[in-house]
Amino acid sequence: MKTPDIFSDALKDFCIRYEMYAFMKYFDGEVEQPKKKEFSYEIVDNERSFSALLTLLKDTTFIAVDLETDSRNPINGRIVGISFCINDDKSYYIPIGHIFGKQLNKSKVLTDLKPILENSSRKFIGHNIKFDYMVFQNEGIEISTLYFDTMIASYVLAPEEHRHNLNEVSMKYLQHQMIPIVEIIGKGKNQIQFGEAEIEKAAEYAAEDAYITFLLWEKLKPQIDKVELSKLFYDIEMPLVKALAQMEINGIYIDLDLFKKISKELDQKIEELKNTIHYKTGESFNVDSPSQLSEILFEKMGMPVIKRTKTGYSTDIEVLTKLSRTFELAQDIINYRQLKKLQSTYINAFPKLINRRTHRIHSSFNQTVTATGRLSSSNPNLQNIPIRTEIGREMRKGFIPQKNDHLILSADYSQIELRIVAMLSKDERMIENFNKGGDIHSQTAATIFGIEEKDVTPDQRRQAKVINFGIIYGMGAFSLSEDLRISRVEAQEFIDNYFSFYKGVYKYLESSKKFAHDKGYVKTIFNRRRYLPGINSRNRNIQSNEERMAINMPIQGTAADMIKIAMNALYDKIFNKKDEIMMTIQVHDELVFEIRKDKVNFYQKLIKQEMENVLPEEYAGIVPIKVDIGYGKSWYDAH
Repeated sequence: MKTPDIFSDALKDFCIRYEMYAFMKYFDGEVEQPKKKEFSYEIVDNERSFSALLTLLKDTTFIAVDLETDSRNPINGRIVGISFCINDDKSYYIPIGHIFGKQLNKSKVLTDLKPILENSSRKFIGHNIKFDYMVFQNEGIEISTLYFDTMIASYVLAPEEHRHNLNEVSMKYLQHQMIPIVEIIGKGKNQIQFGEAEIEKAAEYAAEDAYITFLLWEKLKPQIDKVELSKLFYDIEMPLVKALAQMEINGIYIDLDLFKKISKELDQKIEELKNTIHYKTGESFNVDSPSQLSEILFEKMGMPVIKRTKTGYSTDIEVLTKLSRTFELAQDIINYRQLKKLQSTYINAFPKLINRRTHRIHSSFNQTVTATGRLSSSNPNLQNIPIRTEIGREMRKGFIPQKNDHLILSADYSQIELRIVAMLSKDERMIENFNKGGDIHSQTAATIFGIEEKDVTPDQRRQAKVINFGIIYGMGAFSLSEDLRISRVEAQEFIDNYFSFYKGVYKYLESSKKFAHDKGYVKTIFNRRRYLPGINSRNRNIQSNEERMAINMPIQGTAADMIKIAMNALYDKIFNKKDEIMMTIQVHDELVFEIRKDKVNFYQKLIKQEMENVLPEEYAGIVPIKVDIGYGKSWYDAH
């Protein structure tokens, strides 16, 4: 049997990345396995060596820095040691917070380093430098120039990849395996704090971080320039690091009593739903057990099997949603699961996350997670708080200002993705509607139903809204029929009517797919790229999925870039006005602030101005960018 040559450079890179060295013997010729890069490092633990290092740092422009701390949480973290690297053969480690061993006085080291770190002529390089920046702030040091983050550089070069930690990036670009942290602090019951580790053992690990970061900067900087990502990286992503750090430091304040009240109400609703499910099934069983639920639904109740798993019949959300169209019981189970998840993920979790020192919750905002450029948040995730459900709205009442003389202000881009579609497609009818201040969903409803706009019913407008947003996510007739619960023929007719009216949109979406097929990637108006390796796959399912991404990414990614630019502009104007205004939350197209009552009028004008004026000249003015602003005693009142 003849087989194609699978031993490509891509497979070789894959094998190296996942350390599949035994398999690599099948490649023609010798394949060099990754070797640890040799470098020298110095433990700076006396005045003479520290003074020499200070002289070097003062005479250097580009400096890689990395901190070792006593906590992974930058809000609470305190420095155990500091690593610097200024060239590609030597690194330095300054121990200042270890429990044992010879080290320098922490206060003196930080005092002497402060003017160097705060000097704007120094350009600091780091991997996840936001962490180091925030921890230095805890010590009263404001790093002036966050020049290059190798984690963010790795992300903008390959946003479709999910992991950009230092070891992953080092293996990918340098074929260098980092020293595992478990070799220093152990794991499980025997794990210790970094500050408890022997300085001699910890120093190589710490110095290696700064050294590899410096090498990665040398490797990644020309690549960013080569693929024309410099403007995106240096003008949008790097300035955003400080804006996000400040948001994390600001945190959010919650009404603890309200969250406790909601939790009790949820207990009651969950119990009622469980009793309803038991009553309808005629049996008491563990509703949280997929196997027991599967047995009840499909064997006892005789519901049709929609999907099988290795262990039996599936009861996932897709299955329950389909069953809910015929069986009320399936909807009860969906509601039960949603309430349980809300309670465990948010209502009961949020109070436990309150910082004892600040009395606020400090979420992390992540730049390197989503493939489209959108931010994500974690610990807790603020992006997924539901707004359309009663409980979700009730939760937002619990986000309040910490001070009585402040209010919550919400600024939200209005229909931004549809406005971007109009802008990119230059569709005359869509542009005209937005410029006249019309209702785009009513116009679409009139089009697909063949009626006058004045005769559009609320339900028809709702269906048109699903189509408007579905189109920009590459939704086809099958998905649309599922969402609207109509026949596939009817769904295809809606889509055909849509594209016959918005001809410019159709041409734009087709051109996006063609660009992706030709180039292998798509991009936003700010040149953010997303690579689509399966766009020319022979597997039609893979290709169709990539085509949907090719349609959506330039739209969603442009919206993500716009709000990042606005955040940078606002940060520059408000970062030293913390007694008047704080930016606290970013959720997709919305920014949330705590503002002093007597400053609301001034700042809402500033926020609106900055958010509405982020487009480059060639796109500004095609359609109006509109920001809706509200304010009140809670996030609920402001939204």
